[in-house]
Amino acid sequence: MNKTLRLLVVFLFLGMVAQAQVGQQFPTLTGNTLTNKKITIPTDTKNKYTLLAIAYSQKSEKDLASWMQPIYETFIDKDALFTYDVNMFFVPMIGGFKQVAGEKIEQRLKEGMDKALHENVLVYKGSMGDYKSSLKLDGKDKPYFYILDKSGKIVYATSGEYSDKKLEEIEDKLEAVLE
Repeated sequence: MNKTLRLLVVFLFLGMVAQAQVGQQFPTLTGNTLTNKKITIPTDTKNKYTLLAIAYSQKSEKDLASWMQPIYETFIDKDALFTYDVNMFFVPMIGGFKQVAGEKIEQRLKEGMDKALHENVLVYKGSMGDYKSSLKLDGKDKPYFYILDKSGKIVYATSGEYSDKKLEEIEDKLEAVLE
């Protein structure tokens, strides 16, 4: 197989993996916001589109941090000229042996994050296995983003560090369904 054909096959495969979960129901995930409100996704987010940003390692948290300001300005800031009527949660997932330090990690998040974001940070503590397989969380070094429809089905997925193009894709998808 020539080099060009192999590259094409790799890019097509990567595109299929990124979209593999689109159309499936988001698995039930329960956590507490930094304002101590218990939220279960998708039960508590039904009847409204939801944007989720999931991270489960320190490396992915760094990439997720690059999304914080653009997401805040686009989806959370109530003083913005235009806002989307969607639920939005950053979801740090604490699994495995890190659960022992869960309270300290949560406290570090509270202290290190702008209070305006606290109600949008949903901390999950528990087993990671089912989420890794069903959501195709194949690389712990990157954050994952999902748009859920009003019934909790995944309608869009992407991952990685922030780019204007990725944010535009998320906005385009939401604008298409919210019109």
